[in-house]
Amino acid sequence: MNRFRMKTVVLGGLFALLGMVLSGCFLAPTPPTEATLIFSDLVGPVGGQGEVKVSVAKMPGGGLAGLVVGGESSPGVYVGLKYDPNQFRVTGVELLNNFEILAWGTHDTHPDKIPEGEVRFVAINPVEGAVDGDVALIVGNRLGGANFDFTADKANLQLVDANGASIAAYNVSLGQAPPYYVQGGEQ
Repeated sequence: MNRFRMKTVVLGGLFALLGMVLSGCFLAPTPPTEATLIFSDLVGPVGGQGEVKVSVAKMPGGGLAGLVVGGESSPGVYVGLKYDPNQFRVTGVELLNNFEILAWGTHDTHPDKIPEGEVRFVAINPVEGAVDGDVALIVGNRLGGANFDFTADKANLQLVDANGASIAAYNVSLGQAPPYYVQGGEQ
């Protein structure tokens, strides 16, 4: 084999290897294989509206029919979805796909009961359960471009299936707030 052909084969192999390695960086996340409650990444430009989509995947018992974010984990202790209040300020929780928001609150709506940087809400679907799909949209103002994570403790979440039974076995996927991130990767 001559040197030119050998260089071509080696360089072609290196580019193919590089392509395989980098392709993992651009693939969509692997879909859940178990029951999962999903809080998406914060999507929205700094200084504009941001949103976090609440979704479910692989829910048992006919699907999710009720969700409480901010349930009582121990007597008198309620904690909802937490975030950095210097970076995001929740202004509402909106329904999606036949879910109804029975109640929601933040420090702005209940300053004596809810600390800053936390949202609590109750959502139900009186028509059917959702095995896979969107439940609610948490909307607010994206105040800053710092990177932060959302946190929630499963002890403060309550999920009920379409048969009225508690869903105890599920995973929670919590999003992040990448700096200056907006949908589609635009900045």
